[in-house]
Amino acid sequence: MKKIMMRITLASLVFLAGSAVWYWQSLAKPALTVMITALVVAYQFGMRLLIGDWLEKYLPHQVVPDRGWFRVGRFEQRLYQWLRVKKWKHWLPTYQPDSFDIHTQTFANILQAGCLAEIDHELMMLLSYLPLVLTIVWGDFGIFLLTSVLASLVDLPFVILQRFI
Repeated sequence: MKKIMMRITLASLVFLAGSAVWYWQSLAKPALTVMITALVVAYQFGMRLLIGDWLEKYLPHQVVPDRGWFRVGRFEQRLYQWLRVKKWKHWLPTYQPDSFDIHTQTFANILQAGCLAEIDHELMMLLSYLPLVLTIVWGDFGIFLLTSVLASLVDLPFVILQRFI
């Protein structure tokens, strides 16, 4: 999964460079639209790569799975049953499958990895809205809001899955 995300990020950066050259040479509205699209895609994928790698490196020993934020309440348990998480959880890709391997990891390590992944996706959901700052320069608040909402919703099933573990 990490390789796929890296390839998409790299491709979107190349596309961004090409569309930026096109825009600066032509100053055409379609070129600006393509450039902004490439910029937002590069940001969304690149940000996800950086957040995952950063948290894994600097936060793993500070997360306590059975305390505070990570405790699952009764309401959540009923919600996960209602959402039928067990039926669809296997369809979601795993960024680092080795971290969740029941044959090589202890239950405590899997819980720790789940909590870190939850923090990853919650932070990614929040940072998905950072492109709204670009509306100061380019306007088009609606499209930036739509792409930010859609990008943050991509992370929602992963947060639910991590809370479900």
